[in-house]
Amino acid sequence: NPPNQQAEESAYRSLVSQRIVSGIRTPRPARHGSSADQVVVELAIASDGHIEDSRISGDSPALVNRVKQAVRNADPLPPPPAHLPTPLEAKLPIRFEIKSASAPR
Repeated sequence: NPPNQQAEESAYRSLVSQRIVSGIRTPRPARHGSSADQVVVELAIASDGHIEDSRISGDSPALVNRVKQAVRNADPLPPPPAHLPTPLEAKLPIRFEIKSASAPR
């Protein structure tokens, strides 16, 4: 792939990730350096942007369920750039902040 096509693919993958993350109900995705749990989203995206297949895995069933719902809500995604093969396989790790409950004062 020429550098311009790689940049387009990277930008598209970022767009897909942002679209899914924006639909996740709390907890918020983690900031760099915080304690976190991770969910991995694997998608097959058709040329029209519909999600043909998805696999979502992680250690926390509650987080996995939230991400599954966000993926359903994000479908259809914007179509991938025309030069990319479809279905486009995308693997997106999403990290979540893990905050310990503090004692009430």
